[in-house]
Amino acid sequence: PMPSMPVYLWNDPDAVRYRESYFDTWPGVWRHGDWVVMHSDGSVSIHGRSDSTLNRQGVRLGSSDFYDVLETMPGIAEALATVGWGIIAIAAFELVPLTAKTWAWHTVLKAETDLSFREVLAARWIRQSVSQLLPVAQVGGDMVGTRVIYMRGAGGAVAGAGTLVDMTMGAVAQVVCTSAALLLLLAAGEGAMFAQPALIGSIVFAAGLAAFVWQQQRAPFAMISRALGSSSRTRFAAVLANAQGLDEALERVYRRRGAVFENLLWQLGAQLLAAGEIVIFGFFLGVDVGFGDAFILQCVSRGIRLVVFFVPGGYGVQEGSLVVLAVALGFDPDFGLVVALLKRAREVIVGVPAVLVWYRYENARAAASA
Repeated sequence: PMPSMPVYLWNDPDAVRYRESYFDTWPGVWRHGDWVVMHSDGSVSIHGRSDSTLNRQGVRLGSSDFYDVLETMPGIAEALATVGWGIIAIAAFELVPLTAKTWAWHTVLKAETDLSFREVLAARWIRQSVSQLLPVAQVGGDMVGTRVIYMRGAGGAVAGAGTLVDMTMGAVAQVVCTSAALLLLLAAGEGAMFAQPALIGSIVFAAGLAAFVWQQQRAPFAMISRALGSSSRTRFAAVLANAQGLDEALERVYRRRGAVFENLLWQLGAQLLAAGEIVIFGFFLGVDVGFGDAFILQCVSRGIRLVVFFVPGGYGVQEGSLVVLAVALGFDPDFGLVVALLKRAREVIVGVPAVLVWYRYENARAAASA
């Protein structure tokens, strides 16, 4: 199917409503129902559905509503047009922090798997893209990443333990960078109203994270499985066996302290490299963005997004935090919103191919097991 083309409707087993909705006007030809205007410069304005507008709990969600908002802010439209083909360079730069994150994950996997760096890179690409693009909690991508390396040959327990340690060290690196960025913000005398409580929140989060790391080294999965299986030992026998394997794999990973520390260093490096993206944004937008300001924008917005991991893709959270931070640093609020929109554009350019690769992996596995 074409991108964004529905393949079925819920509670429509015979596809009657599906055919009436999309194939009734021209039999055999898909008609989506959006009004568009083709401009002479090759651009397209999407005005929304011609037949109806989506509503969720009374909130209008037609695409034209988003365009109406953007068109009231000419500075944003002009800035996005200024970047132009520069978005390709921005998307290409994403390979730099992505490579650092891949090295981090690979360091805790390579001792017990034969996965090549290239295979882990593909899995990390998919893992990141699923979290950013699909309507799942942001940890959903981590679960998919675990499944991908399992399908590529890593043992289930090793894949699960390696990903969990990688996620944990990533959270540690994020807390370190976010705290450093907040201290820089306070040192500059900016944003004290939210920087101080945010810093306190980072300290509390760090304490919880330390407790989480401590618990990971004390057979957490076996403890959970025993609690679940106390009423029916036979029923949960398989779960208990898998839990023991996960706990043993976790213990082995944490025993390799050098690999865990190396993972943390790569994660910290990835955070610093990711700040370079905002410097590149500034270059294409004609805005002078120093690395310090870029570091604050990147790390604090990512830290907030980490805290609200249950929000799919961090939608709204990233945008709001970047606007507030931009104002605190003395930039125009439009700059913060444009940065957020460019980040979303880069996520789509980089992420859609990754989701398609994942789809191919799943199809190949299904065909092999059929």
